[in-house]
Amino acid sequence: MNLLEQQLNYPLGETLPDSGQALEVAPGVRWIRMGLPFALNHINLWLLRDEIDGQAGWTIVDC
Repeated sequence: MNLLEQQLNYPLGETLPDSGQALEVAPGVRWIRMGLPFALNHINLWLLRDEIDGQAGWTIVDC
């Protein structure tokens, strides 16, 4: 591990969301790992609590 890697902090440690489940990482922020059927075996999706014109909902971010 290099010096920059040693500075990283992983507050959830090795914790991963269960398949098909969202893991709350902060108020209004949830993490989903969506499985894929090829070499890149998953992507991370983020659910953000949102409100538009008084209507509460979620925004999904794929990054």
